[in-house]
Amino acid sequence: MKYISTRGHSARLKFEQVVFAGLAPDGGFYVPDHVPTIPFSILETFQSMRFDEIAFEILSLFIDPNEIPRDDLRKIICDTLSKFDHPFITPLRHVDADQDLWILELFHGPSLSFKDFAMQFLGNLFDYFLQRKSIVERICIVGASNGDIGSAAVEGFKNKKHIELFLLHPLGKVSHVQEKQMTSVKEENIHNIAIKGSLDDCRDIVKGLFEDSHFRYSHKLAAINTVNWARIMIEIVYYFYAFFRIQEYHSSDLEIQHFRSVRFSIPSGSFGNALACYYAKLLGLPIHSIIVATNENDIMHRFLSKGIYEKNVLIETMSPAMDIQTASNFERFLFEITNRDSAFVNQSVHRMDVDRKIVLPPPIFNGIKEVFKSAAINQKQYPIMATKAPILLDPHSAIGIAAAERVLPSNPKSTKLVCPRRPSCTWARPFIP
Repeated sequence: MKYISTRGHSARLKFEQVVFAGLAPDGGFYVPDHVPTIPFSILETFQSMRFDEIAFEILSLFIDPNEIPRDDLRKIICDTLSKFDHPFITPLRHVDADQDLWILELFHGPSLSFKDFAMQFLGNLFDYFLQRKSIVERICIVGASNGDIGSAAVEGFKNKKHIELFLLHPLGKVSHVQEKQMTSVKEENIHNIAIKGSLDDCRDIVKGLFEDSHFRYSHKLAAINTVNWARIMIEIVYYFYAFFRIQEYHSSDLEIQHFRSVRFSIPSGSFGNALACYYAKLLGLPIHSIIVATNENDIMHRFLSKGIYEKNVLIETMSPAMDIQTASNFERFLFEITNRDSAFVNQSVHRMDVDRKIVLPPPIFNGIKEVFKSAAINQKQYPIMATKAPILLDPHSAIGIAAAERVLPSNPKSTKLVCPRRPSCTWARPFIP
């Protein structure tokens, strides 16, 4: 497996090079040079696997054994999961029999963030590659966060002696708990910087640093945001694990001739989690459909419902992780839905600079509508906490369920609905209509 740029003008790289590179030199995003398809006969064996075993199988598809020997990869995964407080890592909870609604709990890591799996893995991965070098380098990891990534990154990278972590976050726009998680650590390799602006402003600064080649290489910058392919690759595991746990629940002998249909409703900001779900489908997981849930900052909902990607005015809400007007992983998504057409991606990037919007051709738009549904939940018109789920939800998770209720007013019994759930500590400031 090698990696290519979505814009088609950068050299093919190995996995280790991509982990450290972040953005490609041509400004594009790194993706695998092909997406393998897992045969049905192999998929069936996943049903009896633990989380760590599924993680190993998925990550092995994207990492050459000559770069990370299989025993080493197993150890990295084991070390990553050792910080979780639940034996199933991301357990499923059946919360609504009428809608057949399942909650995928993503908050059992050390910081209670749904990014813990990715950040723990990345921390161990960077450490593994750095310690293997004959001359150990010291790298600077730069990231932007409004809470989830920041608190998880602190837990994943603190006390890593070869790594300096710099986190940018929007001043006053992070939940109180996660602000404390980021800014109250005493480890000398953790540096927090508050920016007067939005999360998009923080991301623009980070992107600018990586686009400055001299600065990037002289300071040995590396990325933890979803510009780093490893972040997407890791989150693919969630969807395989959830899918097969549901199959197991509905089967007495674990011998399923026909997989049951599963829909995922995913709260979306940067579109990384939803993109990981889409890659799971491309790998062969028979997902019925993917519901992309947004708040009033609905750039991806407008794209998926109208085929037009266009920025709007940023609105601050009580679900701050979704307060964006630039979906970081949109370019990877565009690359995949256009059958990996780097020329079209380049044209689209140019159009965005000139026309401030991208319009999908009808054949491509009609194709994505077969897989993707979407909804924008306006807090003033549709109170996001007034959902049918009989459990306490944070605003982000509630948007995922509210969107599913809007898109699927009556979920058919033949289809299971799964929504990722974050913990209540991701609440931001009180919302006043």
